[in-house]
Amino acid sequence: MAQRMKLTAEQNRGARIDEGKIRELFELADADNSGALDKGEVKALAASLGKPGLSRSVLDAAWKDMDSDGSGDVDYEEFAAWWRKVMLVLLLLQLLLLLLVLLLVLLLLVLVLLSLLLVPCSCCCSC
Repeated sequence: MAQRMKLTAEQNRGARIDEGKIRELFELADADNSGALDKGEVKALAASLGKPGLSRSVLDAAWKDMDSDGSGDVDYEEFAAWWRKVMLVLLLLQLLLLLLVLLLVLLLLVLVLLSLLLVPCSCCCSC
């Protein structure tokens, strides 16, 4: 199963994943080919995506969010809806981080301009 769960960098790229890739992730995770995921399969998927040792509380919270009908397993539609929501949150966090970086650069430019304006002239005249 570990071989089967190994994902390429393209599949693990995050927010850029398309519907076909979501289906592929689901099928890779569905180790028993039942058409639905159980907690063990979700935990194995998380490990294959770089999150080994996922805590029980994190897994339970993700499962509660994923299993929208409370059936005890997650079908493709539930998984896809959850995955898109998670990817949207990640995209928004990336945009927020980019905005913060841009604000820091702007602040740095303002500080440089202020320091240039406040430093006395060192030329021979008395400006």
